[in-house]
Amino acid sequence: MSITFGFYNSMNGDRKYDAIEMSKLFDGLIADGVFATVGESLMVTEKVGMGIIVSSGRAWFNHTWTLNDANLILNIASSHLVLNRIDTVILEVNSEAASRSNSIKILEGTAGSDPVPATLTKTELVNQYPLAQVYVGAGVTDITQANITNKIGTADCPFVTGVIDTINADSLLLQWDSEYDAWQSGVDSDWEAWFATIQGALDGDPAGNLLAMINALTYADVGAQVAGTYNTRVGTDADISLSAAEVLASVTLTDGVVSAHSKRTLTLAHLGYTGATNANNYTYTHPTYSGDDFSLDTGLLSGATVVSDIDINVSTDSLGHVTDANGTVATRNLTPANIGALADHETAVNSDKVDGYHITKNGSGGTGIINFITA
Repeated sequence: MSITFGFYNSMNGDRKYDAIEMSKLFDGLIADGVFATVGESLMVTEKVGMGIIVSSGRAWFNHTWTLNDANLILNIASSHLVLNRIDTVILEVNSEAASRSNSIKILEGTAGSDPVPATLTKTELVNQYPLAQVYVGAGVTDITQANITNKIGTADCPFVTGVIDTINADSLLLQWDSEYDAWQSGVDSDWEAWFATIQGALDGDPAGNLLAMINALTYADVGAQVAGTYNTRVGTDADISLSAAEVLASVTLTDGVVSAHSKRTLTLAHLGYTGATNANNYTYTHPTYSGDDFSLDTGLLSGATVVSDIDINVSTDSLGHVTDANGTVATRNLTPANIGALADHETAVNSDKVDGYHITKNGSGGTGIINFITA
């Protein structure tokens, strides 16, 4: 914040003032807006085709003035084929260094089924003020006064107040009169068309004539469908409840309406199961396999005959099934030497002494006399 002042004579260039400082002279005397008594106060009116006219007038915005000393003709862009649009006639104050100018132009809105006006720019250097909004209907080739909504005199674009304290509303009434005339024309047309249809009924016997007209009404007259051309089928009102293994079995449609339905119960067979019908009583049967076997038998062994060797060979496949099996068994006879006994008449060596006695064996076969001989 700072204190500014003016105006003083300059001495050697020490007092220089720019355009904004000069314009601030009117702050407090003239508020931003359009002068109501200068020209036609920039009111927007229709022209032939898609043209509009911005009338003469003067405005004061952002410490700058704008003067339009003659009718300014602007052209609205072509209408959309199927969508509506709202364009805005604006007065733009552009203080950017590259521009430093004011202009009156059209800001085109975005087409849509429910259109809204374009957003106006409000920045430190660029400010746009609406003079009017123009409704551009889908496919129209002419703009009428009823399509134009003047915004001058509203909060967005007020009339100048202050030293100017008179307002002429004739230009505003021009738009209101045009809109009213358009509305009244439509009402009159609708009334005359309706009255023409009942005028004859009001002559003579009004009640009888009206009854005859009512009886003469067709389905098309009241927007109803002709009898016999719509579906009269009534469907079933029976409910269907499913539980446990119950499933929907069939649905019968007649003329697009459910007329019948049924259900069924799933079984194990429906699921591809081929075993016992009662899964709780299922008996497992192991699959058979043609493998191989063998047997070994030495018979009853007696005396000194014993088993000396058993040889068993088993072959299996990758699943563990026996594909080949065989075996052999051999026997032999034990000898005294096998169990550490002395042969007949054999004298034990010193290592065979027992408590200082030699051990000798007399006899043959498996019997004999053991003699103890002192050393």
